[in-house]
Amino acid sequence: MDAKKKFLKSVIEKEVFIRSSERKIISPNHTEQEWIFDFRKSILKPSVLNAYADLFFELYAPSYPFQVCGLEVAAIPLVSAIVMKSVEKGIPVNGFFIRKSRKKTGLLNMIEGEVDGTPIILVDDMINSGGSFVRQIEVLEEAKRKGDISCSVKEVFSILRFRDLENYSYFSDKGIKINSLFALDDFQQELSVSNLISKQNTPKINVFDILWAWKGAAPNLWQVRPKSAPVLYNDKVFFGTDSGYFVCLDAETGKEVWSYLVSIGKKNIEIFSSPCIGKNVVVFGSYDGNVYALDIQTGKRRWVYMDADWVKGSSVYSSTLGYVFVPLTFGLLKKHGKVVAIEEQTGKKSWEFSTDGFIEGGIAYSDIHKMIFFGTETMIIYGVDAKTGDCIWEKKVHIKIQGTPRIDEASRTIIFGGVSEAKEEGNRSYIYVCDMKTGKDISIFKELSFGIYGTPIVYHQHVFAASLDKMVYCFDLVSGRLIWKTNMDARCFASPVLISTDGNVRLYIGANNGRLHEINIETGEIISIAYFTERIVDAVVFDEVRNTLLVPTFANELYAVRRKNLE
Repeated sequence: MDAKKKFLKSVIEKEVFIRSSERKIISPNHTEQEWIFDFRKSILKPSVLNAYADLFFELYAPSYPFQVCGLEVAAIPLVSAIVMKSVEKGIPVNGFFIRKSRKKTGLLNMIEGEVDGTPIILVDDMINSGGSFVRQIEVLEEAKRKGDISCSVKEVFSILRFRDLENYSYFSDKGIKINSLFALDDFQQELSVSNLISKQNTPKINVFDILWAWKGAAPNLWQVRPKSAPVLYNDKVFFGTDSGYFVCLDAETGKEVWSYLVSIGKKNIEIFSSPCIGKNVVVFGSYDGNVYALDIQTGKRRWVYMDADWVKGSSVYSSTLGYVFVPLTFGLLKKHGKVVAIEEQTGKKSWEFSTDGFIEGGIAYSDIHKMIFFGTETMIIYGVDAKTGDCIWEKKVHIKIQGTPRIDEASRTIIFGGVSEAKEEGNRSYIYVCDMKTGKDISIFKELSFGIYGTPIVYHQHVFAASLDKMVYCFDLVSGRLIWKTNMDARCFASPVLISTDGNVRLYIGANNGRLHEINIETGEIISIAYFTERIVDAVVFDEVRNTLLVPTFANELYAVRRKNLE
């Protein structure tokens, strides 16, 4: 072992490796773990970066020309060290980095820096599961498909590798070589660690084929929140876009059947309201303050209801009553919110119910009890008679309600969460399970932080919810007892979805890092991960006829994907 490599090995043993006896170490699932490699405490030391860059060029100089790239944050000093060392060696190397998620201000970049046409070497301090490298590869492959770049990833390079090379089939399948200065096995004697053995339940990667992709114009990339989620109906997919177009796509091909532009002549009018389907019409609200009903077949306008300053929340349709229930929002003092019951065939208002607070989420409707449920940002949840608009009950809670409540008819409950402002409690937030008829608490789940934007889902008296604290939770509906929790490595704005295929019920949830997770509902273990370039902030939709998933992103994109073993 040469002197530079011996020096780096010594740094890892003495500075980077930390045991739980020295400091408390918290795992991604918020449990304690025995040891960790913390490269960040040493990576910016000049001697460490210099040795790292020299070892890199000993390996890769014969392969010049190339360029280097890394994922923020740990890889940025590594890329910088290689770029600076390349000047010293007289073989200048281009460098750039990739963000974990798209920047929300300024130029809204995902890739920072210029990308030239030479092969790419991805660098990082460690490779464990390989997820960080996979994220970068997917971003770069998408950029190449769009024509933004012309090069591809050739190799990945890390200081430390956690597993045997045969455990990284994603990379070998793509012809991408893995190089590392060390593996855990190199520290068996000094640190009593060895290469991790991949379990059978290690998440599978890249198990979906993309059948088609639809991409709209002018996405709003600074609004990170649930948007207009797609609705599947009779072989067609309906949803709104950030550019003011409401679109209908063919579910088989992804081809546009028709589109409708709201508020002609106005700019920057978004449609964040998810649609609902009536009798041959599709209804949705828009930020122009209008509610539209369009013919399902042609997209022609049947009626428009004009009252609000803007409409953000989603509507719901009652075929029994013939009403569409719509949440409206106003800028007037003491009159911020209103729910109206609109006759689905005529567009005429039947009744209205006003609130002091904004109604940010959607409306839930129980056809059995003829009641609607919705919450406000002033921390009030309402139960209202769907036939008359009379308030049956209202309840003050401790969260700003941002999403649509979930109705569980079997237990006669509604389940809802929101965003906490209880800083004195460490931003602790809640999910409420309440009696549908009275609003009385059945249980309150108090294990999550920050809160939720999405809608929980219920299965066999278990509640599943995704949180802004990067966790997905499963808890008992009656007792509120935590059953399991799983780390998503990114904030979750999207609502979870339960999908049954081949007799197996699994949970699907998208996250802000562009990952779609397939989860075992009994254990919380992640079964598979699909990587998308942009944030997933809305629920996916399962098309049973075609065995496909419809995956929306916050960037006006919709993908139809099929699991490979369903072919």
